[in-house]
Amino acid sequence: MVKQITSVTNPTVVEFAKLSTSKVRFLTGLFLVEGEKSLEDILESEIEIRDIFVSEDFDYSNLPEDMVTVASEAVMKKLSSSDNPPKVITVAYQRNYDLFDFKEAWRKFLHAID
Repeated sequence: MVKQITSVTNPTVVEFAKLSTSKVRFLTGLFLVEGEKSLEDILESEIEIRDIFVSEDFDYSNLPEDMVTVASEAVMKKLSSSDNPPKVITVAYQRNYDLFDFKEAWRKFLHAID
């Protein structure tokens, strides 16, 4: 079922608005992504989505309803880093990489330029 938030003082909104700082992103392992194209890119990747905030006039019928929250314009402005907030703001989990991932990427790079 799709949730709805209209208040900028909602605890979820307050929590996610703090993701504008690198310290909070580091501590929570979450980040915000703004825009429809960015959401499409994330849906095609292996990045795990926590929440998707959409404006009241956005067609979210093709999105997983359990992740969608319809948000008022004020909420979208609070979450957005832009003066004109997008119709979609996604909260996603950061990927964790280990040393092997970097070694493998470096090996592929060196092989490609060889």
